[in-house]
Amino acid sequence: MIINTNITKYQAKQKLRNLLLEQNYNWVATIQAPMRHKYSFEKRMEGLANLGKVDKMFYSVERNADLLGYHIHLMMKVHNPSKETLAWALDVKKNYITYLEEIDYPKRLTNYVTKHMKGDQIHYNFY
Repeated sequence: MIINTNITKYQAKQKLRNLLLEQNYNWVATIQAPMRHKYSFEKRMEGLANLGKVDKMFYSVERNADLLGYHIHLMMKVHNPSKETLAWALDVKKNYITYLEEIDYPKRLTNYVTKHMKGDQIHYNFY
């Protein structure tokens, strides 16, 4: 794979957004578990991705408005998820899964979860 290092941050974000749209994710979740470091859920997300119900997923970590921690936006291609299953797989309390819905508007959601992708401000990963 050839990587063009001369593209702008805007172009890179647009390429990522297009890639996300191509994945046809069907569910979105927000996880508001206590996180002091943006990489602290990496192993937990890997465990979630390895569940038989999860075909593929993408997550981005975003700083909380109060600047005291982080939260996660999770897009998944998954069959019949529940807050209980997500909480169990991520080893968090069920009430930390503050949002779980089918994706109605993929383009809007993709723009929302990538809004802070500028340099080293967040962490994200594909599975």
